[in-house]
Amino acid sequence: MRLLEVQIDGYGQLHRFHCRLDGETAVFYGLNEAGKSTLFSFIRTMLYGFSRRGNDAERQEPVHGGKHGGQLKFEDALGDMYQIERYASIQGGKPLLRPLRISGAEPLVAESWLTQEEWERRFLNGVGEKLFRQLYAVTLTELQQVGALAGDELGRYLYDAGLEGGKAIANAEKKLQQELDLLFKPRGTTQLINKQLKALEHTEAELRRQTDTIDGYNAMKRSLDQLERELERIECELPLRHAKAQMLAKAVAVRPQWLRRLELEREREGLAMAERISAEAEQQWRELERERGDAASELERERRQQELEQLQRESLDYDEALIARSEEAEALLLESERTSMLHADRVELASELRSDDEAIGRLLGRIAPEWTEEQLRRSSFPIADREHARGVRLIEAEAARLAERLAAEISHAEAQERDAVRMLEEIEAQANESEEHRRSHALSFVPRTSEALQTAWLQFESAMREWELERLRASASADAGGEGAPRGSAGLLWAAVAAAGGAAFVLAAIGALAGGDGSAGLIGAAAGLGALAAALAASAWRSGRAGGRRAKAAVSRGSAARGGGGKASLSMLRQREQRVNEALAQLVEAPAEAAAALFASPRGEAAPELALAAQQARERLHAAVLERREALQRRERLHAGRQEQQRRLQRLSDAAAERRAAAQAAAERRSAAALAWRAWLAERDLSTAMSPDAALEAFELAEQALQRLQQRDRRAARHAAAGRQLAAFEAQAAQLCAAVPEAAKHSAPLSLRLLQAELRRQAAAQQEAARLDARLAERGLAIRGAEARIGAAAEAGLELARQAGMASAPAFAAALDCRARLMTVDAELNRIEIELTAGLSSQRQEELEKWLAGHDEAELEALLKQCLQEAESAERMKAEQLEARGRLRQQLEHLLQEDEGRRLIADKEMALAQLEQDADRYAVLSVSLSLIRATKKIYEEERQPEVLRLASGYVQELTGGRYTRVLTKPGDASIWLVDYEQRQVESGMLSRGTAEQVYLSMRLALAEEASRNTGLPLMLDDLFVNFDKPRLQAAARLMGRLSSSRQLLLFTCHDHVRDLLRQQLTQAKSIAMSGTLNAVLRHSLADDQIEPTEADESEQRI
Repeated sequence: MRLLEVQIDGYGQLHRFHCRLDGETAVFYGLNEAGKSTLFSFIRTMLYGFSRRGNDAERQEPVHGGKHGGQLKFEDALGDMYQIERYASIQGGKPLLRPLRISGAEPLVAESWLTQEEWERRFLNGVGEKLFRQLYAVTLTELQQVGALAGDELGRYLYDAGLEGGKAIANAEKKLQQELDLLFKPRGTTQLINKQLKALEHTEAELRRQTDTIDGYNAMKRSLDQLERELERIECELPLRHAKAQMLAKAVAVRPQWLRRLELEREREGLAMAERISAEAEQQWRELERERGDAASELERERRQQELEQLQRESLDYDEALIARSEEAEALLLESERTSMLHADRVELASELRSDDEAIGRLLGRIAPEWTEEQLRRSSFPIADREHARGVRLIEAEAARLAERLAAEISHAEAQERDAVRMLEEIEAQANESEEHRRSHALSFVPRTSEALQTAWLQFESAMREWELERLRASASADAGGEGAPRGSAGLLWAAVAAAGGAAFVLAAIGALAGGDGSAGLIGAAAGLGALAAALAASAWRSGRAGGRRAKAAVSRGSAARGGGGKASLSMLRQREQRVNEALAQLVEAPAEAAAALFASPRGEAAPELALAAQQARERLHAAVLERREALQRRERLHAGRQEQQRRLQRLSDAAAERRAAAQAAAERRSAAALAWRAWLAERDLSTAMSPDAALEAFELAEQALQRLQQRDRRAARHAAAGRQLAAFEAQAAQLCAAVPEAAKHSAPLSLRLLQAELRRQAAAQQEAARLDARLAERGLAIRGAEARIGAAAEAGLELARQAGMASAPAFAAALDCRARLMTVDAELNRIEIELTAGLSSQRQEELEKWLAGHDEAELEALLKQCLQEAESAERMKAEQLEARGRLRQQLEHLLQEDEGRRLIADKEMALAQLEQDADRYAVLSVSLSLIRATKKIYEEERQPEVLRLASGYVQELTGGRYTRVLTKPGDASIWLVDYEQRQVESGMLSRGTAEQVYLSMRLALAEEASRNTGLPLMLDDLFVNFDKPRLQAAARLMGRLSSSRQLLLFTCHDHVRDLLRQQLTQAKSIAMSGTLNAVLRHSLADDQIEPTEADESEQRI
């Protein structure tokens, strides 16, 4: 497995993190808190899942947001690329596998959810999480932990790391030993079995003291034991009786076969003579018989052939004078064959001429039914006509495609037009609904646009503030003239009322103008200031009333002086009020009703309630304005949308009209082209209904017809020339055959063939006579040879008979027939023997043979019957004994229930039962412990030498040759090192740095041995902090060598470690991680490049 890319949505302090690992080695460098350990933990989580919620340090919940989890791309050993995805909130953190690239011709399969067991089996070669943490994902914490161990602790720790589940095995071994110690120790007193033995001894001592009460029990017990022995005897005898009965039954069943065996054995004794003939002699005899038969057959055949050939020779007759004319006849025959071929060619030419006529007629009919040969000879279709037809075909095809495309575009435009009409109707419905809502509202406004409403509202606000201020000045002037200090305080309160009310109106106006998210807060603040203004108004009214009674006289004295100023203030107040009414008239359609609610005088008994009502009226008016403004804005948006849809509908309608016009023009052009095409066809005497493809086919047919016409003319000329040659040959043949009367009666070719046949017959007869003479001589030699082979075979057969001790060959043949019968008898004897001895031992076979030999069938049946009766009697006796034993046991139980010693006997039985159970448990535990120790010993003997060999090489390389070997001693779990002077040093005597180097070497060796076929990546988190410079260089060289066989991910926060690793691992990919959380990599997934730093162009910075 090789990791290619990491993408983190949210994990610990990493958020939206993306990093590529597509290299054999990657060196991650960063300061503390840069996220190295978090990335280390994330890769481990992607491989083995999320930790439980109680373990926050391992689970790494997102700190800066994002979904808890991410993706990991990797490549397996076959080169196939996959992506695994895990999220804690999806499927319980199960892995989702997505194939990205599959080698070979196999198609990509769909993504699938895998169980952890299936994931580990398919891609991690069955390596579990614990073994991966111990061997492939090593951190500094584990190195420091092992550095604190010594002696057998270090050996046991490394053993657990090398064997997956080794710690669990050690715990199991320890637990088994503890349970064994709890059960029994040879000299123990507190163990369970020891206590039970002691209690059993005590119980038996008590029973011995109770002799008087258990005498009856002992007597019954002895009787019961006697019954038990008797039952045991019967049970031992019963199988023997049953076996005897089975043997007798088998003897009765197989007696016929046994008798048949005796009969065959007697017959075999009579065939003993055949045993003297060996298989080789028999084979030789059969071979001689075959040779003698073959020779006799050959002799008979040769004699018959000799007679036939002699008859054939006598029947042969020929004329040598006639044979002398063979050369002349041969010359005539050659000429006859040539003329025969010429005649056949002439017939064939006639047939071909008829075929040409038919083919020309068919071609003319396919071109046009009215076409004739004369028209065909006059026709001429140059290449230009064909090119013209092809051009018309292309134009027609293009016109058809254009018509189809225009039809599709028209259909699409009409569909878009319908969609635009539907959307316009929806907008109209929304506008009508908004208008109905406006009409149903209680308060009607004059402005019809949002901007006009906003302007009217601002004018009203300005006029209202001016009226409020003017009213406050008038009230303050009236109070300042004669009411003194108390009225002065009320004036201050009325000034505060004015300020609060003005601020409320200002905030409300700003909120109305601002709109959006901030308007709600401003309107809320305006409402609060309005409520404050109402409260201040009530307080000012109470204060003013209290001071009015005290200054009543002063008011009357100063009324004359205030008369002039009061009139001016009232005039200005009326002007301000008139302006407010005008602004209201521009704002609402019923300004009088709104003015009545807004202009509330603060004087009189009901002044606080009127002021509060006026304030509430202003707030309602403001709320209505805001609602109306939103409705107007919504209506304006709907209006703009309707106009846009109307324009879109118009554009779509225009486009559809353009497409229809284009389709009409294309149809007209297509009609004009069709008319021109028909005129062109008429000029060439072709059917005007032809298509361009049909015209091209007609051209081809016309060309074929012309070629066939020319071919027919040539064949007609050849046919006439052949007729002339045949006439000349027949005249010459008649002259040559005049000397042969029989041949002259026929045609010239036949006459010549008859003459040739006669000549050949005469020559063949002459040759056959010579051949038969030679064959007769050969037949004589063959007959003499066959007779010699027959005599030799007879002599050899007689010799074989003499060798077998027989006087003649017939006696030997009779003995051979007996030998065949002997083999049949032996086969049957073997079959009977198998049936008699099947399933029986040799002893039982002897016993069966004795039964069969010593008794006849009736005796055997009588013995079988007697044996069965004895077995039944024994069964009955067994049943009686069992019944008696049951009665005795019942009596014993009765005694136990009545006797005082019952408890002791019961305790003894229980103690014995418990002791037996605990003894079985002790035996099981002891066997289990032995098996575990034997398994560990086998593992150490088989795996440890290779691990120690690899670890020794790593230690020697890391320590620069100071230590050359790593070894273990039998019976000692400690790790020992051998230095360059062959001195042995125990691991507990090593420094921390050397111990960590030894531990790293053991881990690397165990990882190499445990995963020879796995190739999992190796992750090391800052393991070299306690290495000096030479050993750090050695470690870097070792990492470079290991990177050729597996992927390495190295994490460090030290500059010198990073620089040395980059120096030794030239092909390594260096990735710098920022020291702040805000500097993590945030480039998109599509961006494959990470900007290098100025210090080193080969280093990626995240």
